[in-house]
Amino acid sequence: MKISTLPFLLATVLGFITIITRRAVKLGYIQPQNAKNVYYLLGVLGLWTVVSSILAIKGFYASPRFWALLPGLWFPFVPVSFCLIPFAISSQFRDSLIKILNATPIYWLVYLQGLRIAALGTLYKTIIGQFPVHVELIIGISDLIFGCSAFYIAKRVRANTIGWRSLAIWNLVGAGIIIIPGEIAIQMGLPGFLQMFNSPPTAEVMFEFPLVIAPTIIVPLLVLMNGLVAWWLFKTQPVSLRGKKGKIMLRSPI
Repeated sequence: MKISTLPFLLATVLGFITIITRRAVKLGYIQPQNAKNVYYLLGVLGLWTVVSSILAIKGFYASPRFWALLPGLWFPFVPVSFCLIPFAISSQFRDSLIKILNATPIYWLVYLQGLRIAALGTLYKTIIGQFPVHVELIIGISDLIFGCSAFYIAKRVRANTIGWRSLAIWNLVGAGIIIIPGEIAIQMGLPGFLQMFNSPPTAEVMFEFPLVIAPTIIVPLLVLMNGLVAWWLFKTQPVSLRGKKGKIMLRSPI
């Protein structure tokens, strides 16, 4: 079995969400019973990771039957749907998310996106011929640049020299450089009528374990966090992103 840092990266993302949720409970922003909904969702995402990893190890993702479904265009949206369904149907869940973010120093959320510097791994694999060049050029490099920018943006947040609109736009950019280009880039390297790049290594390597963890759970989660933070900023419109002890200053209590 290949050794990879991806399982640890996933554990970091899920652990981060767990920590800020527990922190919100401890500070009295949400009730423990509301936090349970977040924990249940994390459990579902963890289960999905296990199932997807087993399917990759068993070779299901390498079958013509799977390629015929054009998975590059929709497969990364599976974990996204797990998150968007409760968000869309439950106002209580949305309210809990708002309060969790209200309780979280915003620069923590920015630093989370710094994990995207892990794209250095795919850059290295591309250089040594183990990762598709077209995928790296279309989304890998931009993802790496965005991850690096997180440290500069976090510094500006902590210095209170950036407004909520600019931060929201930065998060939307982080989501936008992945959502559409990523799906197209992956599918262009997979078997099917949309395939344009068939010289090894093709995008098929992205559905091998452990690399499959990245497009099927880690990247979607980071993009979801981009979207969630942008939505929260537009909804709350904080006067300052850094008040006393790093807490945000809202226009009105929410």
